[in-house]
Parts: sequence; C-alpha cells; structure tokens
Amino acid sequence: GAVNNENQVASFSSHGPSYDGRIKPDVVTRGVGVYGAAAGNFSGYTTASGTSVAAPIASGVAALLLSAYPHLKNTQVRIILIETADNSSSPNNERGYGLLSAVKAIEFPNLDASDGTFLLNKMFITDENINPQTVTINYSINGFDFIQEEMEFDGNLKYSFKFPYLFNDELVEFYFTYLNNDDTTFINPENGNYKFYYGSLDISLNTEFEKTFTDYVVSEPYPNPFNPAQSTFTSISIKSLGNEN
Repeated sequence: GAVNNENQVASFSSHGPSYDGRIKPDVVTRGVGVYGAAAGNFSGYTTASGTSVAAPIASGVAALLLSAYPHLKNTQVRIILIETADNSSSPNNERGYGLLSAVKAIEFPNLDASDGTFLLNKMFITDENINPQTVTINYSINGFDFIQEEMEFDGNLKYSFKFPYLFNDELVEFYFTYLNNDDTTFINPENGNYKFYYGSLDISLNTEFEKTFTDYVVSEPYPNPFNPAQSTFTSISIKSLGNEN
C-alpha cells in the first residue's frame, strides 16, 4: 500500500481483504510525491506517485535487512517487516500491518541455525550510548524462571547469543536488558516478550505466526517438472499431521 508524508493512506491505494480472505495490503510505504531519478535522463530527478513507487521502497528496506543479516530466509524477512511495521498489533484492510521502518526491522532480533542449535542476533541502533558489557538476554523455556546470560558483542553493532540445545516445539520467551553510559537501565522490548518455538526461525512479538517446522512434509515432485518430454503435468504429494492421505 501507499501513504503520503503524513502517513495517510493514498486514495489510489487498494484495500482488502484479498480474494481468499487475507489482510490486504501487507504493509505500506510512502507512495505519494516520492522524489527519485527521472527515467531516460542521466542527471534529472522528478517526483512520482503510486503503489509502484511504494513497492521498491519496501524492497529497499528488505535489501538493507538482508545486507545486515545475509543468512535470513525470505520468510524471516517478511515476518520481520510485518512485526516492525507501525500497525502490527492491530492490522486492518486499509493499511495492513502498517508503515515499514528500516531501523526497527534491523533492530528486530533474528535467528540463524548454527551447529545444531540456534544463534540469536540483535542490533541496538537507536541508543548510541549503550554500554556493550551490560547487554544481557533473559530467556525462559516453557514458562519456567528466566535465565540471564551475557551476549557476545562483535565490536560494531551486532550482539549474539547461542541458545542451549532444546527439544523442538519448546516455547522460548526472551527480552534484553542493558545500561547506557549514565547507568540507566533499559529493557527491550518495553512491553511483552519476544518468543519463538524451538525448531522454528520465526520470532514474534506483536503477532502470532503458525509453527511451520512440523506441520507438513512435501515429497519429491514427479515427474521432473523441468523435463517436459516426460509429461505435461506434475504431481506433488503432501502429507500433513493427522492426515493419513
């Protein structure tokens, strides 16, 4: 979707729901009076409007996120963009999950599968006075008491923590604490906890996502879809939990 510089939805921005009942649009970015390079001109600039102008801004935010974290899967990028948009706690069919923020997206924690467990990554960009030696993660497994651990700092912006080996489907909730140079304590997030199910790469805060790591198994497609000489159609067998067919 497209908004103007006051975050108001543009008159031409399409509303939802989608044909199959999903929230539409997913997110919004500025798409009214956007300043950019003029086509067919090596040095000219112009303004343009449209969802076709808003879409590349969303793509640019995704590119920045992948630049900071090259390990992210496309599904993780989508979830992070949705989670950090400004309407994520109450999405609707006018502005979806809300206005994208590159800073909030990069600051949102993410997971990387590493050596049989999961490496948590986190950046703090908006607080320049953070004391790196005081950054901790506080995590709980299946609702038990929170455990506090120091996070590893890369000397630049990125903090990381490798979770212990757990069983798939165990619920992990966590939050961060740190001090600034004035010894003021900060908690991130300010409200609620981040959470994910061990075995999944999807972290949620304001929204609920389905667990995707044990729901179904997709067999190898046959015949080979890239060999049209074998057949004019492709069959894919899917077996979901609780379904014998």
